[in-house]
Amino acid sequence: MLMIIGLSLACSDSDIERISVTGYDIELPREHVESELNKLFSSCGEITDVHIPETRNSSLWSHAFIYFVGQGTADKALQLNGSDMGGWTVHAEAYPFLSKNDNCVELEVQGYDTSLSESDIKCELSKLFSSCGKVGHVIICDSFSIVYLVGEDAIDKAPKLSGTDMGGGRKALVRFVAYHGRNIFHPRRHKWRIISGRPDVKPKMAAKMKIIKKPKRTAKKKIIKKPKMTLD
Repeated sequence: MLMIIGLSLACSDSDIERISVTGYDIELPREHVESELNKLFSSCGEITDVHIPETRNSSLWSHAFIYFVGQGTADKALQLNGSDMGGWTVHAEAYPFLSKNDNCVELEVQGYDTSLSESDIKCELSKLFSSCGKVGHVIICDSFSIVYLVGEDAIDKAPKLSGTDMGGGRKALVRFVAYHGRNIFHPRRHKWRIISGRPDVKPKMAAKMKIIKKPKRTAKKKIIKKPKMTLD
């Protein structure tokens, strides 16, 4: 549910805030869940996006993402944690944006054992990134985690950990979240959702395919064979 109608384009980065939400039934229709979340959190401020990604099997993620415009809106939204939605309970979690002044990067990490408990997953991620810096905020989703990694050289070291053996035949996959600055909508709505390169370098458009023109076919000249001369 993308809602930016009437939004002032002059809003500053500091006005944009966001949270993540869990607790809903992933079997419910996506439009229903997004509508219910919009109704609940609309009292906190102007909502610009309520987004629930879908898996490859078209089922809902267990995490929804809500974007606001207005300072303090995220704090107000977190106060609604535990709200009863008539059959399910809202679990709201902070999902802060990174500061340009921080030596911090936001990563999407896959490849670990998703059957582990949240505490064990966080422990595994801390071990994985121990050579790069300190793992800060972590949001554990269905098949991956969003990790805030703080470290002076984290931006250079983190992607090199892709391919690390995580046990059980699993390999780590580390990618930068590919939005630049603060967006009023979830980055997966953006064309360049996730990239593997540095997050401070805007991804380039794919190179155009070189079209090789085939030579025009020309009608073959009909070769008339002359009869062989024979001696009488």
